[in-house]
Amino acid sequence: MIKHNLKHLFDETSLNKSSGLYDDVTEKKLYKKFVYYVKRYERLVWYITEVNGVFNPSMTFQFLTSSITMCIVIYEMSETSVLSMEFIFLMVLIVILLIQVFLYCYYGNLVRHESESMNTCLYESEWTSSSPRFRRAMLIAMARWSKSMTTRVARIIPLALDTFISIIKFSYTLYTVMSSNKDK
Repeated sequence: MIKHNLKHLFDETSLNKSSGLYDDVTEKKLYKKFVYYVKRYERLVWYITEVNGVFNPSMTFQFLTSSITMCIVIYEMSETSVLSMEFIFLMVLIVILLIQVFLYCYYGNLVRHESESMNTCLYESEWTSSSPRFRRAMLIAMARWSKSMTTRVARIIPLALDTFISIIKFSYTLYTVMSSNKDK
């Protein structure tokens, strides 16, 4: 919503046709709206930080247990017959574990993507007809928005689709190590 409002910030006002600039009254209204959206974005950053702080231990535990459980389940699947009910049960279990991890990673990736595109939406607005003062304020906000919001697991690992792929690779690596140790 913030992105949409910033992109259409200049749509509601009318340009002074002779000079191509906004008048002082309109500029003050736009500046107030812009400051409101900047503050709203900062509240969103605070909210994401708080939510991440509260759920970080449980997400870390779930990521670790899901990775280890996927490894064990894959190992068990390699030992069972493909046509057995046990294999089907293990397959369903793998899908459930993957969905649990994927949802965290997918929505974390959405948050990161949306925050990275904040500057683009402001740039796509009609900012060229604003005053230099207003443009400086926009540049300051854009400098802040250049750092994307990233939710993290264990305060280290970013929640993104790349992380999901890494977890799958990690599970497969553990499976390979377990199966090679079994052969010895």
